[in-house]
Amino acid sequence: PTAPAGGANVQLYRAAAASATATPEDGGSVSAVAAGGARHTLTLPPGALTDTTVITLTPVTAIAGISFSGGLVAAAHFEPEGLRLGETATLAIDLPPGTDADSLIGFAYRGDGEDLHLYPLTVEGSTATLQISHFSGGGAGNGTPAVPGTGSACPVLYSLEEAVAVHGASPDG
Repeated sequence: PTAPAGGANVQLYRAAAASATATPEDGGSVSAVAAGGARHTLTLPPGALTDTTVITLTPVTAIAGISFSGGLVAAAHFEPEGLRLGETATLAIDLPPGTDADSLIGFAYRGDGEDLHLYPLTVEGSTATLQISHFSGGGAGNGTPAVPGTGSACPVLYSLEEAVAVHGASPDG
């Protein structure tokens, strides 16, 4: 089993956590603002859920073992942990002022930072977007990523389909 976030690896800004009820028919959306000013909005489309579910979005303040030369820019944790989606959700991050959008790198993780890996990210203007197929966490770092302790570059996942194939994060579980 995966450890809940907020433990030794993923530090959450619980004071900014927000929850909303999402339904199979309408989907749902929840937003939270991190201490640094980044607004995170998680949007679930209709058909993403099989049951009415309370979803929680919590900004992340730090992740042990993440190694970006420019540091963590913004990240969020989604609950209920491990929830698989029938349709892809979207995490939109309105980036804090001064963010170098050209050097952003997306990442995702499970539980308390397990399976931390690079993840596809798109940037349009001052908004970074990740496509989400299951609940855990994700966000953006700035700079060049390296595998902790090796100095080697991290492997990059080029598409959501590749991420699903490599990490088993398929909507149907």
